[in-house]
Amino acid sequence: MSGLQISTGLKYSSQGPALYAYELPEPGREPGSSLDAIPLLWYSLQRPLAGHHPSDRWTGAAWLSLSGKQTIVIAGRKAHGEVYYGNPRPTDCYPDKGYHGSSYEVQMLFYTPAELIGAANRRGTATEIDPWYRWDSRTPGGGIDRFMFKDCGRDIGGLTYDRQNNLLYMVEVDAGKTSLDEWEPTPVIHVFRVVE
Repeated sequence: MSGLQISTGLKYSSQGPALYAYELPEPGREPGSSLDAIPLLWYSLQRPLAGHHPSDRWTGAAWLSLSGKQTIVIAGRKAHGEVYYGNPRPTDCYPDKGYHGSSYEVQMLFYTPAELIGAANRRGTATEIDPWYRWDSRTPGGGIDRFMFKDCGRDIGGLTYDRQNNLLYMVEVDAGKTSLDEWEPTPVIHVFRVVE
């Protein structure tokens, strides 16, 4: 599985996270050739993810399992406030022209694997699947932001899960600085223990 969610606002970009299933290519396959892919999760303009903002970026996913229970988690940057497109304003977190939110937080969405498998087997529709849980700033005990190093950017680079030790690794992009070069931020790896 892999996916791509970009904040273009175009009708062919997912208005929320996206996941696709595909078979790995056989050895010797021509580089650059197309792979057949099946959409597992995709949000249309007519049915966006609840609370979608064009400046959202869902960039990490992992399949978690513990004691016979399973879920797929997708993490990323969630934007808040009115939609603004254009050159950055003085208060914006990002210096690039494009979509901007007034504030950002890291969120994690939880999906039922059976629904995604149903979409892969054409027993469901990839555009009609909603997360069963959202870990955000309103969650009792607090959101993921309390673990973040940066106050503004809140960019997640990826997730991976260690099933043997029940550890979820999440990359926070450009969050660390070293004494060797304070101008080149490095990623910080957050480690969460998954418990029942």
